Amino acid sequence: MKRVKRSTVLFLTMILMLSMCNFYVDATESDSIYEETRDQINIKYISLNVDDDELSIQVKDNNFIYRYFGDKEKKELSDVLERYPESESAIAQTIQTGEDVCTISYTEIPIRIYEDHSERVMKETKPSLLMRIVSAFVPIAYAAQTQSGTTAEKVDKNFALFTMVSKQTDGTYIASTWGTWEKGSWIGGEKYPASGYDFVLQSVPDSFSRTSHDFSCLYNTSGSSDLTDNAYYGNEGTEYSITDGGNTYLQVEVQDDPFGLGRLSMCILRTTLRGNLNGWRTINSYYIHTWKSLDISVSISVNSSKEALLQITPSISGKSWQAYSYVTFDF
Repeated sequence: MKRVKRSTVLFLTMILMLSMCNFYVDATESDSIYEETRDQINIKYISLNVDDDELSIQVKDNNFIYRYFGDKEKKELSDVLERYPESESAIAQTIQTGEDVCTISYTEIPIRIYEDHSERVMKETKPSLLMRIVSAFVPIAYAAQTQSGTTAEKVDKNFALFTMVSKQTDGTYIASTWGTWEKGSWIGGEKYPASGYDFVLQSVPDSFSRTSHDFSCLYNTSGSSDLTDNAYYGNEGTEYSITDGGNTYLQVEVQDDPFGLGRLSMCILRTTLRGNLNGWRTINSYYIHTWKSLDISVSISVNSSKEALLQITPSISGKSWQAYSYVTFDF
């Protein structure tokens, strides 16, 4: 019996150590005052392939421990892609170009839809000890409402911001940032919220140099969450414009609901990078959703790890929300 117990303890210790090595981001920990889920999926125990234009996710090894982590990676990635089908297309297209997908992170945020805009959902604060004691004797009612006092008209939905790192055969890195709405989210039009311009930003470490970039935005004009023949891609100078922040970051201003005809289903910013191949590095992604015409100002800080952090300040307070995602890697 003692020998069995030692083996069990050893096995659980190995599981714990491998788990600590594999995951860099805790999906439940966040300093944000808003509800959100953030995690990073390191493509270590699974392989991604494209079969008949569809993404295939397979566990790499039949080894029991590897299969345990492989099943976890596969389930998490499959679940998030089920909610955001456009993301599956983005990953499949990356693989079809011959790139090796190395790691994918995402931040998923619940959105509460109001008559003319959408807002992030704040975390519920725990009542103080005094309030808990008082409420045991005196019923206390709580009401959630926006600053303007309006109530929600539609069901809550989700938005996700992804950051992915892939490698080309020549050793260069591709950093991809994309924002997308949950399957089944509202469409565009005058009677729907979310019209206007949004902003997408990506910053890279000082140790990298950006050699090229590209951006695309996809609009859905149908009432269905699935893309139809009426979906179309935006054009630079019409639906979006790009601002070069030097080697540190790129900023894209993109129309969310052009002419009230179609919602922004997904937008993706890709940058090609060369640089130092040693040590931990972080790619930061930012998304600013607005419901009033406004500008943003960007300030940059670089820490000891040469990570470029952006502080983004809207010109109008209270008419926008932000999402932040990052991926940390060492390969």
